Amino acid sequence: DGNTAWLFPGEGSQYLGMLDGLVDRFPFVRHVYDACDRTSSERADSAGLVSRFTHGRHSWTNEVAEQLESDLRQIDNAMFSVFMANWAIYAVVERLGLRPDAIAGHSGGELAALVVAGVFDPEENRDLLSGTMEALMKRGAVDHALLVVGAPRETLENIIDSALAHHDPNGASVAMDNCPHQSIAVGDAASITAVEAAAVE
Repeated sequence: DGNTAWLFPGEGSQYLGMLDGLVDRFPFVRHVYDACDRTSSERADSAGLVSRFTHGRHSWTNEVAEQLESDLRQIDNAMFSVFMANWAIYAVVERLGLRPDAIAGHSGGELAALVVAGVFDPEENRDLLSGTMEALMKRGAVDHALLVVGAPRETLENIIDSALAHHDPNGASVAMDNCPHQSIAVGDAASITAVEAAAVE
């Protein structure tokens, strides 16, 4: 008879196709897709709908998937796609009759927590959301990306040092120490590509 708490993850937990098939099985979540797509399409620098990252994997060519993977690492796309996934999955769980006693969010997951708690309406605040996404890109993060690594902070630091030994040593750093088994690196796109290559060796 204990209480239930929900913790929404933030950027770094995103992956291509993370909502694949959800709207087919649960059509009532379409309103979440539509609301997020409206917000992303209203950005002055919009490169497409946010839902392009979350489903449709069966129709992607390798070239399209590689481009989407690259785009998804941009901080604005990472944050907003995770927000969309959090909101959509919560809509399903809520319809199944599950209700949390407490809600919280980690990093960008705080936005989803505010929405499902009923204190922030994403439809009424579309201008604020789209403006925030644009601001993130204009703050100099245009060429920056995130990389999630299934390793502790110390291991990721060693990987970064090794990968960038002959490049810009300040090109990437540990952004988040999520838990003993996951850390997140942030840096310019070229440095993060080098770190990823070193991590999979």
